[in-house]
Amino acid sequence: MPRGLEPRYYVDDAVFALERERVFAGSWIPVCRVEDVAEPGDYVTYDLAGDPIVVTRTRAGELAALANVCRHRNMVIMRGAGNAPALQCPYHQWTYALDGSLTGAPQTAGVDGFDTAELCLPRLAVETWQGFVLVNTDVDAAPLAPQLAGLEPLLAGIRLDEMVRVGSIDWDQPWNWKVTFENYAESYHHRGVHGDTLQPLFPGERSRPCVEAGAPWMALDHESTVEGVDPFLVLGIYPLLWPTVVRPDAMVWLKIAVHGAAHATLTTEVFVHESRVDDEAHVAFQVDGIREINAQDIIPNRGVFAGMASRYAVPATLLPLEGAVDHFTRWYLARMA
Repeated sequence: MPRGLEPRYYVDDAVFALERERVFAGSWIPVCRVEDVAEPGDYVTYDLAGDPIVVTRTRAGELAALANVCRHRNMVIMRGAGNAPALQCPYHQWTYALDGSLTGAPQTAGVDGFDTAELCLPRLAVETWQGFVLVNTDVDAAPLAPQLAGLEPLLAGIRLDEMVRVGSIDWDQPWNWKVTFENYAESYHHRGVHGDTLQPLFPGERSRPCVEAGAPWMALDHESTVEGVDPFLVLGIYPLLWPTVVRPDAMVWLKIAVHGAAHATLTTEVFVHESRVDDEAHVAFQVDGIREINAQDIIPNRGVFAGMASRYAVPATLLPLEGAVDHFTRWYLARMA
């Protein structure tokens, strides 16, 4: 019978240090949506497991992903999101163009050996998929889309890039990021946790894990037992892209930023198809629904993480309904090696 990760993988700071190098570095990590950086000067910042990064739209109209750390004294340069003509460090006002090149540093004219060309912000690889903007610390990383070819039949007729954000809810998560993902990747818990919300409509025992050997993704399909209720599809593109598609015209993106072994922040971003933006009832149903469901998930996530630190904690026994968790476990261990 498949087993989950050893408990130390959830609580050990040394394991998190390895994750930074072997799981997050070299993986495609979602930062924002294309519309968040649509205009020249737009920028979005993100904490990639302790590495501050910034995604910009350059004056030439191209996307750039950069280390968001000044090359002078390592000050974090930009905060949040917005629009700016350049990236200026608030400490000593070193200024970088939107493509990361150093364009100004006060009182450096004539300083022997000072070469702006050698002080550009490090570049990351950047690409888009279904309206998401993803970055990779490996500038020579293989493109993501070909690795997701097996997902195409499941997304047939669904255009995630046509979804429009209509709401977002922020959640602090004082537990390990994998606890959140593993809860997200199975519906076996519907009966116990979502007995008055999801279970009556989407019984966990009828969820269908879909995986592809060696591929960096899992899917969990749900058909409603109630006529007229739309089905939904949970997607996990490893390690951190987690969109849930409510066919045919809504999506919830669980946007997570990992800060340490015991801390992450989650934003549940709600989208509807552009044709339904003015449907107030539809929008309210999607926003209120994810607020209630995610609030219910806090209890098991907090409890599981508390149990992981116990001397009596054991690797999980994974049942068939947790097949997607098993698939992620195998991918994760192969990356950790």
